[in-house]
Amino acid sequence: MSQRVSMADLRRKRRKSRLIVFAWIVGLAALIIFLLYKEMADWLYVIATLGVTVLLVVVAVADLHGGRKGVEEAALGDDAAALGSNIPPPVQSAAPSDFRGAKARRKQ
Repeated sequence: MSQRVSMADLRRKRRKSRLIVFAWIVGLAALIIFLLYKEMADWLYVIATLGVTVLLVVVAVADLHGGRKGVEEAALGDDAAALGSNIPPPVQSAAPSDFRGAKARRKQ
């Protein structure tokens, strides 16, 4: 039997998640201000080192391969040779591309 999740439940979960993140930010900011006030530089160095380490681990584990599918390298074109030797760039299409997919405006 499947359970249906209402929109109110989803909003409540998102709000709770945001509040937890906000509490972490406020708590860590209070800790850093307290350590600055008490002049505990050694603890600040440890916290900064751990923070940078966590950031590097998050970036290393991130799935960067999964983004932007369907773009071939050959389709992008290579103008490296054309830049230095007065060769005109490949012909572009006459109509400018509409990268947002917006509707064309009507002329009045």
